[in-house]
Amino acid sequence: TCTETGLTEGKHCSVCGKVLVAQTVVDALGHEEVVDAAVAPSCTETGLTEGKHCSVCGEVLVAQTVVDALGHDEVIDEAVAPTCTETGLTEGKHCGRCGETLVAQTVVDALGHEYGAVVTAPTCTEGGYTTYTCSTCGDTYTSDLVEKLGHTPGEEATCTAAQTCTVCGAEIKAALGHDREAVNEKAPTCTEEGHTIGIRCKRCGTTIIGLEPIPSTGHKVVTDAAVEPTCTKTGKTEGSHCSACGEVFVAQEEIEALGHKYDAVVTEPTCKDTGYTTYTCSVCGDTEKKDLTPALGHDEVIDAAVEPGCETEGKTEGKHCGRCGETIVAQRTRAALGHDEVIDEAVAPTCTETGLTEGKHCDRCGETLAAQEEVAALGHDEVIDAAVAPGCDTEGKTEGSHCSRCGEVLVAQDPIEAIGHSWG
Repeated sequence: TCTETGLTEGKHCSVCGKVLVAQTVVDALGHEEVVDAAVAPSCTETGLTEGKHCSVCGEVLVAQTVVDALGHDEVIDEAVAPTCTETGLTEGKHCGRCGETLVAQTVVDALGHEYGAVVTAPTCTEGGYTTYTCSTCGDTYTSDLVEKLGHTPGEEATCTAAQTCTVCGAEIKAALGHDREAVNEKAPTCTEEGHTIGIRCKRCGTTIIGLEPIPSTGHKVVTDAAVEPTCTKTGKTEGSHCSACGEVFVAQEEIEALGHKYDAVVTEPTCKDTGYTTYTCSVCGDTEKKDLTPALGHDEVIDAAVEPGCETEGKTEGKHCGRCGETIVAQRTRAALGHDEVIDEAVAPTCTETGLTEGKHCDRCGETLAAQEEVAALGHDEVIDAAVAPGCDTEGKTEGSHCSRCGEVLVAQDPIEAIGHSWG
């Protein structure tokens, strides 16, 4: 069977019991494993985990277990604002997994267009544009397109850091990764052992594998050649030292310098250049400048500035040298300023005084750009103040009038004495 051994066919004598053909053991077959597929749970129904059973004997090898129902995965169906031409929707909800509607959306009546403009500047990867949006319904369209700027590369990529755009931070070039090499951290000397750092990055210097010993090298004797003295430099006798550690075996002795033999040539100063005497050695050709005389400097003359007018060009102040004629500061043309327009505010007419229309003049040169015109006085807007009859102990008033616009009394109301009581 799947789990127990078997026997081959045999024979024996039923009378004496002698085995005529011996039976031999047959290995157990082992289970024939079949996967019981997992059943995914839904929002409202349970599922099952994956299981296994033997297709021969039916034994359950891995039992399936119940997986709880997931429950609805609530997703908000966002409200859709009505536009000028289309209806909107109220907020609703549905299950993001099974699609069942949890809260139905209802229709909202359409509105009307009122466009406003919003400019979107171009970025590294996207062009710019102007978005025209209806403030009532949110309907948009774009125009006035501007090309994208393209990335601005930052610092070059390193072993561990990518190169990014300094404006938007996007990755432009991936990190390089370490460039491994074996190097000497401590070089061996003639008499002392050194060691490697193992492996490190030859680009950034990061250590990757540790130290290994390096045997000492022993001295390397080098002859220090004799140096002939010159006019300015001392010479040396022949000597010797170790080229690796610098130990001196035969010290070199100094030979005094020979000294220069100079001839002098004088160069006079100019406006810009200093004067000097050039001393040249007749032996080695070495030269040096001494006895400096300051440059004369330009004999500066001011080229006066010309102020621009509202309609006439001007010039900046300039300078030139009165000695050599060189322009020191060039005069530049200054554009005409244009009129500095100032509004002469309108003066509203009153009941008794004339007004003025709005005008304009140049605040710089005083020229009238738009003349003000006189507006006639309005005249009083007469309102009748009704007469008030006197009472027994209260005064009355005569009829009067006043202006409803400025409040001026046109006809004053006179008091009327109280008539007094008539007792009965």
